[in-house]
Amino acid sequence: MACANLPLLRSLREALFSSFASKFSLSSFFRKMKGRFPFSKDTLFRYYDHFLDAMLIFEVRKFTPSPYQRLRNPPKVYVADNALTIRMGTRDRGRLLENLIYLELRRRRYEVHYFSGREECDFVALREGEMELYQVSFDLGENLPREMEGLLEAAAELGLKRGTILTLEEERTVEEKGVEITVVPAWKWLLTPLTDG
Repeated sequence: MACANLPLLRSLREALFSSFASKFSLSSFFRKMKGRFPFSKDTLFRYYDHFLDAMLIFEVRKFTPSPYQRLRNPPKVYVADNALTIRMGTRDRGRLLENLIYLELRRRRYEVHYFSGREECDFVALREGEMELYQVSFDLGENLPREMEGLLEAAAELGLKRGTILTLEEERTVEEKGVEITVVPAWKWLLTPLTDG
């Protein structure tokens, strides 16, 4: 079936592939683009669903027990392959690393959400009744306090005592507010086999 509105499809593709690893609101996109060329909200939502159905993008919803709140908050969008974003001119290594980590969590069959309170934690990962927290930072440097705050808030809210920060090459363990935070290079985490049970 041919696409009836190529300008809309191309604009949506560009927006999705350049907004990866961040929150994406279709309503905001609609308000921003509606004056540029004619299209309906129904068409926009249908095209967005095509990207999801083709598995070119994936949605990660806010971690909350309320289905209403999950749908009310904008999802974070991740792409099926980092090459799709690089083709759009993206050079943000932090977001590229975060996208890579999301894809690996998905490959390992985790149910993935993000945590959002005063601070944010990139991933709340659920598998076989276990919950894990992951924060991704290409280069911790002066970002350590900010990255730790998101992890610590999520841990306190969810009753967890451990969390992981994935970086390019840093490695250490930090104990803060009763939470053990493991800082590990992403390559090492990616090469660590998933243990069952």
